[in-house]
Amino acid sequence: MRVEDHNAKGPTDPLTALKEVHELLSAHPGFDVVPVRVSSGPARKTSLLGLAIRRFRLRKFGAEFDGGLTLLHFRLRWETTHTLALELQWHATHIGDGLSVFIHFVDAADAILFQGDYPLENEAPDSLGFFYSRRHVEVPKETPAGKYRVRLGLWRPAENSHVELRSFRGCLQDPAAWCRNAVVLDSVEISEDRT
Repeated sequence: MRVEDHNAKGPTDPLTALKEVHELLSAHPGFDVVPVRVSSGPARKTSLLGLAIRRFRLRKFGAEFDGGLTLLHFRLRWETTHTLALELQWHATHIGDGLSVFIHFVDAADAILFQGDYPLENEAPDSLGFFYSRRHVEVPKETPAGKYRVRLGLWRPAENSHVELRSFRGCLQDPAAWCRNAVVLDSVEISEDRT
């Protein structure tokens, strides 16, 4: 008879661990192995539904980037006198490793005055492929009064490269020569009397 140390560390290989669990349970008289057939039907339909919704929504507004990421909604509002709230809705067929969103607030001379970049690594799309981001951007006190364009794109910081913008609707392609892979989504007015 073999004596098991139940406090011992189990196997690190998941298949070996599963095999051990199967052996333990098979000794139980009521244990039956039931074959499981993996069905791709419901998951495939959900994915197709998400793609259909994305395609429909893109008819009004959106920015589609290489690799299966599409921005479908953007809203900007003041939350406090120094804080902007940004709401974004995305659709993803795949989120690649090391991707980040850049959000630049640029003046008429294309100078970046402040920004609200964030990584996509912790985003988890729902069953239809959608995910939502709510970001807060602090406007530095030294930012001069004026009107600023809101520029958005995707990039890979480790490679210092932009993700190609494939198509857009309801927004403009950023005219900056250094980045033809970004869109201008909105503008924001910074007033003199911020306290």
